[in-house]
Amino acid sequence: MSALSGRTAWVTGASRGIGRAVARRTARSGAPAAVHCAWGAQEARETVELIGKDGGRAFAVQAEFGVPDILVNGAGIAGAFVDATGGTLRG
Repeated sequence: MSALSGRTAWVTGASRGIGRAVARRTARSGAPAAVHCAWGAQEARETVELIGKDGGRAFAVQAEFGVPDILVNGAGIAGAFVDATGGTLRG
């Protein structure tokens, strides 16, 4: 039995970069991966294809997806984080 067997992972920002890598690893560990993207639907479909080639299960999501067992925020932030103030971070 795989480490994440029986669980479902929703990985945000999974259409590329770190999010894509996390989605692929999560799927290899046994959890079907919901490949979430705010933009880049084509890249999300490519991630799903890569996961399938790895032997895992995945699907692309651009909308709400129930209550996941695992949530990974792989989405990046724009701008220089080190220049942000506490007020900026709190909104």
